[in-house]
Amino acid sequence: MLTISNVFWTVFGAMWKPFAGLPQLGLFLFSLVTAALALIVWKYASNQRGITRAKDLIKANFFAMVLFGDSLTVLLASIAKTFGWIFVYLGRQMVPLIVMMIPILPMLVQIDHLYSFSPIVADPAGQDAAAQVEVVAVIDPKLNLFDLPATLTASGGVKPATKAVRIPFPQHPKSDWDAAPLIGPMLRNKRLDMDPPPPEVRWRIDGDQPGAHELTVTVGEHHATKSIVVADLETKDRLFQAARKRHAGGFGESFEFPGEPALTGAIHSIEVVYPRRDGWWWWVVIYLIETLVIALALKKPFKVDF
Repeated sequence: MLTISNVFWTVFGAMWKPFAGLPQLGLFLFSLVTAALALIVWKYASNQRGITRAKDLIKANFFAMVLFGDSLTVLLASIAKTFGWIFVYLGRQMVPLIVMMIPILPMLVQIDHLYSFSPIVADPAGQDAAAQVEVVAVIDPKLNLFDLPATLTASGGVKPATKAVRIPFPQHPKSDWDAAPLIGPMLRNKRLDMDPPPPEVRWRIDGDQPGAHELTVTVGEHHATKSIVVADLETKDRLFQAARKRHAGGFGESFEFPGEPALTGAIHSIEVVYPRRDGWWWWVVIYLIETLVIALALKKPFKVDF
């Protein structure tokens, strides 16, 4: 799975670079590609005649309710038929929707990396919130962190701001549901039944020099590297593609965190906690609206009904 995700990562990396300084234009083009993919999938993966027939019968039963509203028998029959054909219509949308998710979900992950996260900023004054970030390394539970030295070194571009902080058994984060009368005790009991999470080592680092650099995490005799991206104050708002987490290649992490080869050995993962951009979630709203509008505009040229 990680190999497939990294192929998407490479292809997508070639697509967005011309629009690094024009994020809104880039988002529009991503919406255009998404809409075109969706229409192609809908055209060939759905029963177009069945969709059109279901829509026509829904309209016909609505007209029957309006025209024969004084007849209780016709009204009730039309209401029942309308709901029935609505379920048929929705059912015919399921297959193309599922097929469409195959190419579009990986694209959404790639866009999220570009638009939701900011690079580390090289700011000697340390006034920018993104000038200092956290690095989290997850270690094999078999290792005794307190008996082994843990260090973080960099090829350049960043400077460690703190020494290693060892967390032998990180706590499971609580949720807002913990205080709920019925759900809270269930969540707490489930948390107690779960296996303890693996130990972690954390550092904080400062941005120093713009560019692509490499971190090396060393725990005892075990080593692992992680790429990192640093920007300056002038270019921090440009789009950038940086692998946020290098990991062992599990299915979920491979889908969510592409960009680097899988880790092997006692260091299970290394994550650079890049800061989120201000108002990062707006890209989702704009992307969905643009995709829907473009799909509606291209509906007739593609000869697709949905």
